[in-house]
Amino acid sequence: MVLGSRNIHYVVVKLIILLLLSTTSLKAEDYSWSIEKINEKNVMVSMNGQIQHGDRLYFYIPSANCNRVENLFTFYTAANNSNLTNLQDK
Repeated sequence: MVLGSRNIHYVVVKLIILLLLSTTSLKAEDYSWSIEKINEKNVMVSMNGQIQHGDRLYFYIPSANCNRVENLFTFYTAANNSNLTNLQDK
């Protein structure tokens, strides 16, 4: 069976719509807070990045002083990115 240009166009449009719908439907738990018990006294709370999935924002809460919170984060960058040194001591 030979597909005509109209049939190919129809299939391509359907595939693009399917691809867009499958990539934009993120689950709600992707942006929910995760609470992890580090040890008997400390807790780490984290969340996926909303700009780049896989980046994480962390808050470390020591039990010795719950009013003190340490902020940590991870991010992706290109290999050998020379601009990373601009982030030092900030």
